[in-house]
Parts: sequence; C-alpha cells; structure tokens
Amino acid sequence: MHAPPYPLLLAVKRLRDRVFTKLQGRQRPDQTRDLYVVASQVCGMLAWMSGDLAYQRAAQTHAWTAWVCAEQANHDAARAWVRAGQAKLAYWDARYVESAQLAEDGLRYACTGSVHTMLASQMARALARAGRADQAGQALGRARTERERASGEDEVGGGFGQSAAQDCYMAGSTQLWRHEADDAISESTRAIELFQARPPGQPHYGPEALTRIDLASAYLQQTDLDGAYAALRPVLDLSPDLRNELIAQNLGLVRQALAEPAFRDATQANEMQEEIETYSRESIVNDLRG
Repeated sequence: MHAPPYPLLLAVKRLRDRVFTKLQGRQRPDQTRDLYVVASQVCGMLAWMSGDLAYQRAAQTHAWTAWVCAEQANHDAARAWVRAGQAKLAYWDARYVESAQLAEDGLRYACTGSVHTMLASQMARALARAGRADQAGQALGRARTERERASGEDEVGGGFGQSAAQDCYMAGSTQLWRHEADDAISESTRAIELFQARPPGQPHYGPEALTRIDLASAYLQQTDLDGAYAALRPVLDLSPDLRNELIAQNLGLVRQALAEPAFRDATQANEMQEEIETYSRESIVNDLRG
C-alpha cells in the first residue's frame, strides 16, 4: 500500500477485465490454468482493495470470484491467498471468529513464502479480538513457527505476502487485544522501525499507519496521552486521498478510548478527538460515499 488507493483500484479492475477477456478466447489447457491463477490473484486484490475503500459487498463478490478461479486452476497457493483475503475482510467487518476460521482453513494449503505466516498472524489477531486470549497466544506462537520454516520467495508478494515489519505489526495488534500493553508497544515500535528502514521509493504507508494507531491505543491502555499523540501525529498528517476505511475504523477506536473517564478532563484528549473527527470526515472514503 504505497499510493492513493482509488486509482490503484481502477487499474486492477482494468487488468481483471483483460484477464477475463483472454479466458473467453482459445488457448492451450496449461495457458487456461495460468489465466485462472492470474484471475484469482487479481480478483483477490480487488477484494482486498474494495474492503479498504468500504465497498464491502463488492469486496465479498470479488473474493468469491477469486475462490472460484483458484478452484478452477486447482492451485493451492491461490487458495491460500484467497483465504487470507477473506480472513482480512471478515476481520474488518467485525466477524472475528469467522476470520480466524478462514485463516485456519488457509493454512491447509501448501505454498511457499510468507503466506502461512500471514494466515497464522491473522488467526491470532482475530482470536484476540474475539476475546480468546489464550488461543490467540497459541496462534501467535504458530505464526513465529511458520516464519522460521518458511521457504522460497513469495510468488506474488504485496498484499499476498508478509514482511518482517508486518510480522511485528500483527504481533503488536494481537497483544493489544490481549491487553498486553507493554508487549504491544514493543512489537509496534519495532514494526515502525522496520517500516521506516525500507529503501527510498518503497513506502508502505497503510500498514505503518495501522501500526501507529495500535501503538497509540496501547499507550492509552497505560493512560499515556503524550505517547499516544506522538504515535498518531504522522497518521493524522496523511493527505485525504490516502485515508482508507481501515485507518478510519482504527482511529474510531482511539476516539472511543479518549472518551473514557480517565481522559474526560484532559485538553489534549479533547483536541485529539476533534482531529480524528475532522480526519475521518475529509477521507477519500467519505468522498466516494458522497
């Protein structure tokens, strides 16, 4: 996630149309299979991006199409990618148990690279959000094991892969929902360091923004307003065309935390609430809804 999401969504949609046009023609059986794999990847990415822009119904349709294409190709890695996308959609739609189940199912399919690490991390975070702290801890351990035994490069990468920075982000998010604030701060801080160490020209603003919001939430669990504000400042400075639904959702949780009695009389808390409200009102998601 390195650029404004809406133009990227349109570009991926055009690619999807090209792939399905090819599938209507004549080609060798092996080429047909390859096209179905590409169609699964492209539709999976459309599902991922549509969810980021709050097009939930479209996202579910794209994810279902991606699964059908993976089945047509009989391609296990594609099945695992699609399950990761479906688990992500379910999580951000507050279907946490279903998200964990989809991620666990994705782990059944053999693939190279970091996809299994991502699936195990998704399962851990979803279980933590569902209030199943012990199971989430076990899933987090599995994510570490999957990272250690991962082999080969990611076939696609991007949304269908997970970097070391994202490992820490997901671990920090899981620990946040397990109410282990110290661990959440440690993992999130390390994730931000890794995101910022990426080579110039390779920004990854989306996951870094989500990590910063989790870091702010962990500081709020410790009633540390200064730490929360410092973590949030770069997120609040993002331009409106970069403010997707996931960022807005997580900021809404911060806003709720700032309304707790512990912060009721704090001027800084009130100012942060006002900034978050303005931020969400001016986001690209609101523009598209209008």
